[in-house]
Amino acid sequence: MPIPLELVHRVFHAYPHVLAYDLEQINEFLKLCYAEREVIALIHHATIDTITQAPPLLPEIHAAWIADQTNLPLDLVNSLWGAFKDAIWTMASDSQELAARVQRFVESGWDKGISYKTLAPPSKKCINDACRDRTSEMRKETIRDGIVFTFDIGIQWAKVIHLTCIGCGTNYRSNYYIPRGSETRIYYQELPEYLQVDDHHYVDARLANHWTTSLLIGATAATSLARIYEQSFGCNIEELTRQYYSRPQMLSQKLRRLPFSPKLNTDHVWTAFIVLALLRDCKVHGVRLRVPHDGEQRSSATIVMYA
Repeated sequence: MPIPLELVHRVFHAYPHVLAYDLEQINEFLKLCYAEREVIALIHHATIDTITQAPPLLPEIHAAWIADQTNLPLDLVNSLWGAFKDAIWTMASDSQELAARVQRFVESGWDKGISYKTLAPPSKKCINDACRDRTSEMRKETIRDGIVFTFDIGIQWAKVIHLTCIGCGTNYRSNYYIPRGSETRIYYQELPEYLQVDDHHYVDARLANHWTTSLLIGATAATSLARIYEQSFGCNIEELTRQYYSRPQMLSQKLRRLPFSPKLNTDHVWTAFIVLALLRDCKVHGVRLRVPHDGEQRSSATIVMYA
């Protein structure tokens, strides 16, 4: 249940000193209380109804801990519990909120060209030390379609933004940049959230790490990892609980209409594994990964391994 603005207004009117704190602190208070709902209920006497309504009091140990975690005064924590307890008791979990938010994009955003995921360079300003125009934000952009294999929300269509500096001509992408006239991709120092595995496909770095563990410890074949993803990570909880197939039909009509294949293949798995390994190695040695900017992504990365 969403928290009505009228309730927020009443809280601010009753406790004007809450305005001295920021919204993030209040939001964290709500989330911590929600996370402890079951324990808070158990602490109260069995005659108190905690099924249809929130218990009247926040246990002292929880109130003190939440006050410490949110940097809110203890008396304010207890007052906020009194005001928000019923809303907290009916809140959706973070995973439920995320699933509902993503589904809104899939159902009504995709048809309008609006995606939940947008992959962009980490900086809007040129990072080339020799560039004559490093103060202005880059506005020369190219927007492409992409497919993202995520760890927690399945297969997602994404908008992929490339920025070009008008001062030096460097082309910036989500994983790397290419200086003007160069045939080399230079990866950023920080590990990207999504690893590019070919021109239009990206893999969640957490997923690539999971595959690395499976390859090293379980000796799982890349083909099997791709199939496991489609039948587990590639779907959401609603699909798992609503229906069962001996051969799950994972690709919805929405996914089938995407401009590029939403199928995860063996090359994607191996490329993610190799790129992640190279990026980790370069970070340990304090250097940036450089690979050829021509040919397939996996082939370019493999060349670097043997260099």
